[in-house]
Amino acid sequence: MKTTEPRDVVVLAGDEALLGRPASVADLSAWQDRVAGTEVWADGGWGPMFAAPAVFVGPELALAELHATETARPLGILKMAVPGSSLTGDWHGQTTSDLLDRLVGKLRAVMHDGPVRVRGLIWYQGAADLTDNRKARVYDTWLGRMIARLRAAVGVPDLPVLTVVPPRQDGETAARTALRRALSRQGDGRFPIAAGAPVEDDGCLPAAGLASLGRRAGHLLLGLDGAVPGADRQRRWLWNDDRHQVWIEGPHLRPGAALVTFPFVSAGDGFNDPAYAQSLAVSRGLTSIHLRASRNDWFQTDSFAAMAQAIRAAIPNDTRLVTYGSSMGGFGALLFSGALRAERVIAIAPQVSIDRAVVPFENRWSRAAAEIGPFRHRLADHVARDGQKLILYDPLSDDAKHVALMPKDRGIAHLRLPFAAHHVGEYLAETNALEMLVQDVLGQGPKPRAILRRVRINRRRSKFYWQGRADALAARGHPMAEHAIARLEDLGSSDRKLRTLRETLNKTRGAPAAH
Repeated sequence: MKTTEPRDVVVLAGDEALLGRPASVADLSAWQDRVAGTEVWADGGWGPMFAAPAVFVGPELALAELHATETARPLGILKMAVPGSSLTGDWHGQTTSDLLDRLVGKLRAVMHDGPVRVRGLIWYQGAADLTDNRKARVYDTWLGRMIARLRAAVGVPDLPVLTVVPPRQDGETAARTALRRALSRQGDGRFPIAAGAPVEDDGCLPAAGLASLGRRAGHLLLGLDGAVPGADRQRRWLWNDDRHQVWIEGPHLRPGAALVTFPFVSAGDGFNDPAYAQSLAVSRGLTSIHLRASRNDWFQTDSFAAMAQAIRAAIPNDTRLVTYGSSMGGFGALLFSGALRAERVIAIAPQVSIDRAVVPFENRWSRAAAEIGPFRHRLADHVARDGQKLILYDPLSDDAKHVALMPKDRGIAHLRLPFAAHHVGEYLAETNALEMLVQDVLGQGPKPRAILRRVRINRRRSKFYWQGRADALAARGHPMAEHAIARLEDLGSSDRKLRTLRETLNKTRGAPAAH
C-alpha cells in the first residue's frame, strides 16, 4: 500500500520475548480489516502484516488495532526481534556487525522511503543479560548509551522509548533485580511499561499477554502527542552516504519557508552529533532541513551539487529557504546558498577556506586542511548573489581576516562582536541575544542593531566576553588585564585557563611567571 500521507512508525526491538507466537493467516483472517491501514517493513519495503503462510505475531497486532481505532493515519511497523541477543554483546553500537547498526540501517531506509512520524521504540529484551551478573549490573548504562546512539543516528533526538519491565519473581536473583531496575528507569524520554505476565518456557509472553502489552503500549504512545517535543514532527531522509546525511523534518514537509542548517566542526564522527539548531527548530515549530557530515570536510566532496539538488527537489519550488550555520557550518550556509536559491544566509564565524595557500594565517584545523587540500568548491563560485547575508564575527580575531577575503556584494551585513573570539554563538547565548537572532528567522529576519544593543547591555555577565578581553589585555601586558582575569574567575573559568592568562600577563610585563 503506497501512501503519500505521512505514516506513523513504531519500532519494536529486542529478543525472543518480542518475537511473538506463530499463527496462520487463516487464524488471523478476522484481523485483516481491523489492521488494513498497517504495514510491516520487510525486505526493503512495506508489505501487509500477514504476507506469509505463517507469521509470528507479537504485541504489534493489538497495537495496530488500537491505532486504527484511535486515528485514521496509516501505521508502519519496523520489528527486529533476535532470539538470544544480548544488549551488552549485540546491541551496543560499538562494532560494525552489531544489531543496532542493522536497526539503524532499516530505520533510515524507512525514513528515506517516504514521510514518517517516528512515534517510538518498544524495547523488550534482557534474558541473555541475566546469565552474567556483571552484564546485569551495567545494563542501565549500556541501555542509555544504546538509546542515545539510536536517537543520534536517525536524527530523532526525542525518540520516546518504552522499556518493557518483566514481573518480579519470588526469590529472584540479584541480576534480575538489577535488570528490572534498569528497565524501570523513567525520564529522558524513557517510559517503563510492565510486561504484565511472566514469559512462558519459550521465553515469550502468552498470546493474551502480548495483546495486552500491545494495547497498553499503543495507548502510551498515542498519549505522548503534545507531551514530548517533536513527537508529531514529520521526517524524511533526503541523502545518506558515508560522508553526509540530509533530512527534512517539521509540522509538514511542504512549507512556505524552511531553515537549512549546517554542522560545525566535530571532535569525532559527526554522524553521532545532534543536528545543528535542531532543538531550535523543534521549539519554534519550524520546518527544517539538516545536513550532517561524518568528517570535517568543509563540504569539499563530489556530492556537493547532488546534495543541493536533492534538498531543492524535496520542497516546493516557491519555498523560501534560510541557510544557517556556525564555523564550518557558516561556510556551508554561504556555500550552499546559491544552489539552494536561499533568500537569507546567517553565517556565524565562517571561514573563506582553510586551504593554507588561500589563508596562510590560519593555523586551526590543520589535520582537516591537510586531508582536504585545495578547495574545489569556493565561496566565490557558489554564494547566492541575491538575498540577504548576515555574517557575525569578532573583528579582533582571525575570523575577521576570513571575512575580509570573502566575495563582496551589497546584500552582506556585518555584525561585529569584539572579544567573542570564535565563540560567537555561545557569546550571543550568554548575552540573551541568540533568541533575537532566531526569533523571526523565517520571517523578516534578525535586526542586527537590536542584537548589538542587547549584547552591549548584557556582555559583562558573559564568560566569553571576559575571556576575550583577558586574552587581549594579557597579551599586551595592559594594567586592566588583572581586572578581566578576576571577572573571568568570578564567572567560573577553569583553573588551567586562569593560570595560562596569568603566566602570559607576567611574561608581557617582564616578570617571572608565578608558580
